[in-house]
Amino acid sequence: MEPHTTEHHTKWKSPTRDRPSQKLLSVPPMSPRIRVRPWWFPVQELSDPLVLYMEAWLAEIIFGPNQALISEIEWISQALVRVDTVDSGNLAEITICGRPFVKNRLKNILLNLAVWHKEHNVQRATKLKQLEEFLKTLPSDSNNNLPELVLEALAE
Repeated sequence: MEPHTTEHHTKWKSPTRDRPSQKLLSVPPMSPRIRVRPWWFPVQELSDPLVLYMEAWLAEIIFGPNQALISEIEWISQALVRVDTVDSGNLAEITICGRPFVKNRLKNILLNLAVWHKEHNVQRATKLKQLEEFLKTLPSDSNNNLPELVLEALAE
């Protein structure tokens, strides 16, 4: 019988054996367009997709950098989502596959998120513009207590 000790196993291991981390690094990344249909998604729902368009910067905010949040959105909504950039990167084409009520619900959620992010962006831009105008009106000798003045201006 062979001994079952760690010494026995280590002497037979090759020092150049691939580690899992090295193996992952050597495999080229999978294309985001090549996907396997999830087990929970019925094949029949792929036939009639819903397509909508939004600005690319909004799609990046909603779906995350490199569309990292798509799988979570798909799992929660039980719909398949594909996001492609069109029109030289200015527009994002969002394709939603699923049951009709799921497609409409997800479309409404995405459009409401887009409206919220647009409004938030406008509010932030107006606050920054007000802050710039406020800083221009300050006398140069009040720079020593500038953080307090900035906080007061933002509160107004």
